[in-house]
Amino acid sequence: MKVNSRSGFTLIEVLIASVIFALISINIAMVTRAGSHATANGVMHELLNSELDLTLDRIKLALMSASADNVYPQVSAPASNDRIDFNTSLGVQSGVHVMGDPERIEWSPTENEVGRVVWTQSLGLPNERTIQWSKSIPTMQNKEIINLSDDNANGLVDEPGLSFHVQHASNKEMQVYITLTVTKTDSSGRPVPANRQVNVTCRN
Repeated sequence: MKVNSRSGFTLIEVLIASVIFALISINIAMVTRAGSHATANGVMHELLNSELDLTLDRIKLALMSASADNVYPQVSAPASNDRIDFNTSLGVQSGVHVMGDPERIEWSPTENEVGRVVWTQSLGLPNERTIQWSKSIPTMQNKEIINLSDDNANGLVDEPGLSFHVQHASNKEMQVYITLTVTKTDSSGRPVPANRQVNVTCRN
C-alpha cells in the first residue's frame, strides 16, 4: 500500500497564518499606542498641576503680607482684573507702620496668543525688576468667552486667564481671590487647560 505524504503548507494555510499574524500585530500596536498616549497625557496633567500649584503658591506668598489698605484695584465679583498692585507690611518702627516697595502681579501678553504671569518688584523705582512665574496662560479662563456672561459658572464674568477679585468680610478682613488657567498641548496637538482658584486674607 502506498502512503502519500506532503511537506510544507498550502497557500490557504499560509494566507490564514498571515492574516492571524497581522491581526495580532495590529492589536499589539493599538495597545502600545494607547498606553503611550495615556502615559504622555498623564505626564502632561502632572506638569499642568505642578505649574498651577507652584504659580499659585508664589502669588499667595507674595500677597500674604500685603496690607488691605494698599491693594489695588479692589474689584469685587462678578468683575475681576488681570493684575493686582500692593505693598507688603514690613512691620512697625518707632511707632510707624513701615511698608515695602510697590509690587505688581499681572498677566502679560506674548506673541503666541497666550500670556505669562509676571511679578514686578519695586514697581516704578530705579531698582525695578520683573520675574516670570508661569507661561502658557490663555487670554481668558477655561470655558470663558467675552460676552458679559458667566460662561464657566464660577461667579465671575469675562474673567481673564489670571484674574483677581476681592471680598470684604464682616470683620474687616479682605479676601483676595486668585483664579488661574494654564494650557498645554497634548500629543495630538490639542490644547488642554487646567484651572484653579485660591484665596488669600489681607488684614488692615
